[in-house]
Amino acid sequence: MKYFTYKLDLTVLNVLTVLLFVFMSIFTYVLTDSLSFIENINLFSFVIIILWMFLHEILHGIGFLSLGKVNSKNVIFGAEIEKGIFYCMCKERISKLNILVALVFPLVLIGIITYIIGLYINSDVLILASIFNISGAIGDILMTIDILMMPRDINYLDLDDNTSFT
Repeated sequence: MKYFTYKLDLTVLNVLTVLLFVFMSIFTYVLTDSLSFIENINLFSFVIIILWMFLHEILHGIGFLSLGKVNSKNVIFGAEIEKGIFYCMCKERISKLNILVALVFPLVLIGIITYIIGLYINSDVLILASIFNISGAIGDILMTIDILMMPRDINYLDLDDNTSFT
């Protein structure tokens, strides 16, 4: 059996996060002809964005558990404030399908879907929280791309440093 270990470079991720945030902001401006989602940032928006980050990680946990094969005691939540990251890790081997579900669940649910809803109901807070979620999910997006290119029968395991997997 072969093992491959992947480590995400936080500097690269941070740069890509900023670039994706700028792209999403410009895209939103083009769609709405308004920057109100940025101009109207206040304490309430900030609190919602922080809660959105926690919800993002909770949804990863739900994604790990969704296929019913992961023991809940092996789903670990945490934060490394000095690195600026919150995380949810699965400390047992899981299938390719299971990790893909866990990776894209928060991106789709509180990123893309809530972005569309925010545009539809003209909610600056929802639009901004969704843009933060989408841009902050750049690591999830890159991991999804990597994993999609791997063979169907892989097993996935998070490593202890919360930026590496095998």
